[in-house]
Formats: sequence, structure tokens, C-alpha cells
Amino acid sequence: MQAFGLTWALPMEVLLQSSAIEQPSGSEYRHTKGHTSAASLGSMCWLQVPKRMVFEVDKPVSMAPWPACLQQLSFGDHFNQPIAEVVLPASLQQLSFGYEFNQLIAEVAWPASLQHISFEDRFNQLIAEVVWPASLQQLSFGNQLNQTIAEVVLPTYLQHLSFGDQFNQPIAEFEWPTSLQQLSFGDQFNQPIAQVVWPASLQQLSFGDQFNQPITEVVWSISLQQISFGWYFNQPIARVAWPSSLLKLSVGYMFNQPIAGVEWLASLQQQQLSFGYHFDQPIADVAWPASLHQLLFGLHMFNQPIAEVEWPASLRQLSFGRGFNKPIAGVVLPASLQQLYFGYHFNQPIAEVEWPVSLQQLSFEDQFDQPIAEVEWPAFLQQLSFGNHFDQPIAQIVWPASLQHLTFGVDFEQPLAGVIWSASLRIVTGEGVSLLRP
Repeated sequence: MQAFGLTWALPMEVLLQSSAIEQPSGSEYRHTKGHTSAASLGSMCWLQVPKRMVFEVDKPVSMAPWPACLQQLSFGDHFNQPIAEVVLPASLQQLSFGYEFNQLIAEVAWPASLQHISFEDRFNQLIAEVVWPASLQQLSFGNQLNQTIAEVVLPTYLQHLSFGDQFNQPIAEFEWPTSLQQLSFGDQFNQPIAQVVWPASLQQLSFGDQFNQPITEVVWSISLQQISFGWYFNQPIARVAWPSSLLKLSVGYMFNQPIAGVEWLASLQQQQLSFGYHFDQPIADVAWPASLHQLLFGLHMFNQPIAEVEWPASLRQLSFGRGFNKPIAGVVLPASLQQLYFGYHFNQPIAEVEWPVSLQQLSFEDQFDQPIAEVEWPAFLQQLSFGNHFDQPIAQIVWPASLQHLTFGVDFEQPLAGVIWSASLRIVTGEGVSLLRP
């Protein structure tokens, strides 16, 4: 047992003969060391704010003499002892069980003051008959729990509930606490949710990697602000009736569904929208969220025309992944854009591109090798980088007066004689070596 210095690895009476107890003193903590009896340990409550206790070993605790005012109690990763007969202190507010704990809890008499309970990895016991304390506000289960919750009665005032990776039980008929605000499911959860009656109080909802169920007919909570879908989610979202309160929406790595018909809500405060590995859908008719600052297209698949796209006026960063290789000469980029990145396969002419005046960072990756002599660079460009295959003449180029960093790749072998570097340039590299003369 640790109480910021107390380690319980011996029998109770032996341990308490040479214990170290940390107690609060004003706004600071001080250590009290010496001979402590079981009786005196139970009565220690000097300032009514005891410290947290941590059990790091696997020893029975049914007869433990808890300090009368203990508020936080944690059992370490090795603890796996029955607790049904343990009399926990009435003052306890937070209780956590470590990695190995996997004992029955149906008959546990929880303290009425308990607000937080958490179970770690190994816990996988029936919870249908558990009588949770009415004061409980946060409840979290570890990775192994996969028990039915159909008959579970959760406390009315529970606000946060999380299930671990193995949980995959039906929830369609489950009655959620009316005060629940945050609900999260782990990686294996993949149950239908169309018939779920979400609590009106719910604000945050997240699904793990395996979740891939239809959501078109889902009736979301009227107060829902954040929805997050995991890795494999790939369901249509164009006809989903999102709640008017929604502020943030996250889709998974495998998502590849049309978004042209999605009606982004006026309430959406989505500053970043990213599409994963497989996304490759037309975006010409997409009406983007007005609040969008960052737009990131998938690492590999995305390769759609963008000439007719109407970008959000607030966009600051635009990034295309490895697969993108479409013309950009006629693209009207937003005036607010500050950072623009093109991926591995991009190799299109840029001489006629009208860059936003506000653009500060521009990056081309490996395959880009187009003439740049006639390019009119944006006036405020500060960083410009070319990939490994770029090898075009630069002798006649007028670099922007604001340019500070310029990078060339491993194949760049053009002569530098006659090149007029911008006075603002601080770093010019080719193969990681400076090209600026000392």
C-alpha cells in the first residue's frame, strides 16, 4: 500500500509498526513517520483531507483499517483479491482497480459518497446485479469486459461511461442514465444503433475501430456536440439527420462515401476535417463547413478533380495525399490559405496557377518535376520545398522577397551560377547540404 510513501507488502500489524503516512499541512504536505497501529491508522484524519492510498501488491484487504476520511483508493496492477466483504470508508470518492483485478462485485457495498469507479484490463464479471452508488458520476471498464448490460441499472446521475476494447453487446433496448454526457465504446464494438434511444443529456459519443453500422436512421441526442467514428467506419452519411447542436464530427481511416450531399450544420465548429486512406469521392459539389481551417485528403487513394471546388473562405491549410495528381491551373484557391501540400505522385504544371496572396508554405513531394521559371510566386511565401525528383532550371527565377526556407531533393543538379537568391533567404538546401555561399 502506498500513501505517498507507504508500501503494503507485509502483514497489517507488522507493516503499521514502521509506516510512513503523508498528511496535509495547510496547502502543503508533510510526512509523518514512526510506529502506527491499525487503530490509529483508522482514526487519522487531521485536516479532513487525507491523501490517496495505492495498493501495489496482491494481499487480502477484507480486514484493512482504512483511515476514516479516505477519499481516493487505488489497487495496483497485481491486486486480485475478493472485495465483496470489504467495508470501504464512507468518505471514499474515487476507487480504481488495476490490470489483474477480476473479482465478483455484485455483492459489494459501495460507499454512498463514491463518485468515480474504474476497472482496468482483466475485469470481466457480470454487472447486471451490481447496485451502483447513487452518487456515481464516472464509470469506466477495461479492455476485457464483454458482459450483457440489458439488465444493468446505472445511477441516474452518471455523467461519464466508457467501455473497453472487447465490449460488443447489444444496446438497442438499454436505458441510459438521464444525466449521461459522455459515452465511449472500444475497438470491438459493432452493434446496431438505429433503435437506440440516446439520453437527451448526451454531449460526446465515440465509437472504436470496428464499428461499421448504418446511421442514416439514428435519432441522435438533441444536445450531442461531438461524434467520433473509428478506423473501419464506412457508412453513408449524406442523409443523416445530424443534431443541430453538433460541433465536431470525425470519420474513420477507411471512410469512402459520397459527401457531396452532406448538409453541414451551421452550428458545426469543425476547424479540421481529414479523410483517411481510402477516401476517393468527388468534392466539386461539396458545401464545406464555414468554420473549416484545415482540410486533409487521404494518404493514398484520393485523386479527384478540384477545378470546380468552392473551398471554404476560412481555409488555412490544404493537404493532398500520395495519390493526388490532377491539374490545378484553373483552381481558385481561398484567399485565406496559408499552407498548401501536394503528395508523392503530384506532377502537374504550375506556371499558370494563381496562388493566394496569403500563402506562406508550399510543398511538393517526390514526383514533382515541372518547369518553374514562369511561376508567379505569392508575395508572402516563406517556405518552399521540392521533392527528390525535381531538377528544373532556376537561374532566371525571381524568388519572393519574403522567402526564408528553400529545399531541393536528391536529384537536383542544376547550375547555381547566375541564380539571384532572395535577400530574405536563410536556408537553402539540396540533399540536406546548404547551397548558399558563406
